[in-house]
Amino acid sequence: MTRAALLLLALLLAAAANADTAPKPAKPAAPAKASDAAKAEAASQAQIAAQRDADWAAQLKAMQSKRDDARVRVAAAEAALTSARHRHYPRGEALGDLENDLAQAREDLSDASERFPEMIEEARTAGVSAKVLAPFEEAAGE
Repeated sequence: MTRAALLLLALLLAAAANADTAPKPAKPAAPAKASDAAKAEAASQAQIAAQRDADWAAQLKAMQSKRDDARVRVAAAEAALTSARHRHYPRGEALGDLENDLAQAREDLSDASERFPEMIEEARTAGVSAKVLAPFEEAAGE
């Protein structure tokens, strides 16, 4: 081969070698990271929603228990007062205490019965899931 042909061949081989080792364009990593960030954000939102639902469920359960306890106290106070009036014992101040206990129990029951549906509506407004609210809505209707 001639010197010019050899030189041309060397240049072509060098160019081919450089083409193999040349840096390749980077793959678009941003969309993958963006999707990971979106997944992390969605998971975070799900955790926040689950915690909110759990907090509201605990508050609603406490109010339901308060209302149920007031119902039991009203029933017990009514029974005690009915028994006292039937037996004519106790009298005077002790009978007045039974009447006061009944009045306080009825007031507590009224307050709890009014507040319970209001709390359910507050929870609904706060975004609590219907699945969490369903048992409390059923109990509020009782």
